[in-house]
Amino acid sequence: MFAKEKKPPHAPLTCWPVHFRGTVADLAAETDAQLAKLLALGIVPGVGIHILRRSPCWIIQIGFTRLALDEAMARTILLQPAHPPEAGSSDPDG
Repeated sequence: MFAKEKKPPHAPLTCWPVHFRGTVADLAAETDAQLAKLLALGIVPGVGIHILRRSPCWIIQIGFTRLALDEAMARTILLQPAHPPEAGSSDPDG
């Protein structure tokens, strides 16, 4: 019998603390318009997100871009913890 591959847990962006770095696992948009807005902002499965602030609104960073999101929009972004860098890989950000 094959062992199931364990996936890291994922939860809405609103459940993670400030300074958390994660990867978008899925989008739980409630409407087509909400989904279209997330996609237009570049928030797609697989992209890395850094949470910078929770209040008065959510401030996230994707690459060199910072975005402000309201609570309803932030709740639709499901994140999983970012994978640690592989041994021996060089990180240009130090």
